[in-house]
Amino acid sequence: MADLLIRPEAGSGNKLILQDQAGGAVLTTNDTGIILHTESSAPATPAEGQFYYNSTTKLTYVYNGAVWKELHSEGLAKATGGQITIVKLDNLTYAVHTFTTSGTFTPNASFNIDYLLVAGGGGGGCYDGTYYHGLNGNNSSIGGFTAAVAGGGGAAWDGAGGAVAATGGSGGGGSGGNASGHRVGAAGTSGQGHSGGNGIYPGGTDIRGGGGGGAGEAGHNAVSMINGDGGAGKGNNFRTGSNIMYAGGGGGGSWVQSATKFATGGIGGGGNGGLGAGTSTTGAQNTGGGGGGGDSGPGAGHGGGGAGGMIEVKGQAVTAQAYTVTIGAGAASVGTAGNGAGGGSGIAVIRYTI
Repeated sequence: MADLLIRPEAGSGNKLILQDQAGGAVLTTNDTGIILHTESSAPATPAEGQFYYNSTTKLTYVYNGAVWKELHSEGLAKATGGQITIVKLDNLTYAVHTFTTSGTFTPNASFNIDYLLVAGGGGGGCYDGTYYHGLNGNNSSIGGFTAAVAGGGGAAWDGAGGAVAATGGSGGGGSGGNASGHRVGAAGTSGQGHSGGNGIYPGGTDIRGGGGGGAGEAGHNAVSMINGDGGAGKGNNFRTGSNIMYAGGGGGGSWVQSATKFATGGIGGGGNGGLGAGTSTTGAQNTGGGGGGGDSGPGAGHGGGGAGGMIEVKGQAVTAQAYTVTIGAGAASVGTAGNGAGGGSGIAVIRYTI
């Protein structure tokens, strides 16, 4: 059959508009092409294969019969793996692959990427009949690139064989131990984090734990009647285009409740230190935050966990091969009552221009 030609009459405008029963424009044409149906949010009762342009996100979506999918993430991404989203920033459009668990990143060609990598956070120190330093977290990595180093565990009071703070991406906080070596916060890894804060034991019941180190600053030292706060983390905008804080250190903890306040975890997922009632909190998942120091053990003060190491790289070359992405788990908690809280798991965010 011959082509069907639909053309506006002279003087009646230069658009072809198809409407639904309610009079809404489903498809509009103009001199430069087709204009899709535009809404500020997704249509409520879509049909499979339906398209629309979102005026809020400035993206085009297609309904696959179950959920709305960004058309960019299906068609323009140059790799597979993780959760794929599209981010516009500084007049550039990025495909972003976010890994909250381990997986595989597979480019379909050679190009350059930017990536954020955060390791699992360390745990806070604790007493459970025996004094334990917090456990270390676990490394995160992308292929053979430099790994983000696990956060170090916080120290425990040494009255019955406690242990010193551990080094890591960021170091664990010192305890309020009798032995001066137990009071010292551990070192962080250069370029990934900072050292933990020191604990104090000036005598009597004033026994306080230091805060774990964070990606943005060292853990805070304990002072009289105050446990050390966790060191602040750092912000990164790769995932959404807006800064998200990662890798905050855990706050120090103590059994004696005469302190003026509990120690807060560093911004970026650090857990709060305990204060005499089993109140320490874990580092937030997928931030690499350190766990809060425990508050158990008569007179004891325990260090907060160090944050997982944080790495930001721009312009890393990749080729068409599979890259194993390993997301480090946070440290497990230790103890039963007044636990030295566990650390938060890490994350990897990979982006490239499309």
